[in-house]
Amino acid sequence: MDLYPASAEVATSIKQISEIEVLLILLRMIFPIL
Repeated sequence: MDLYPASAEVATSIKQISEIEVLLILLRMIFPIL
């Protein structure tokens, strides 16, 4: 029973990481110097 909330937390953390990576990619596209 404890596996479900744990997997949900992992999924949310993965979504946060992916959003951060997308923001970094956008920043790199806007500022190629970085």
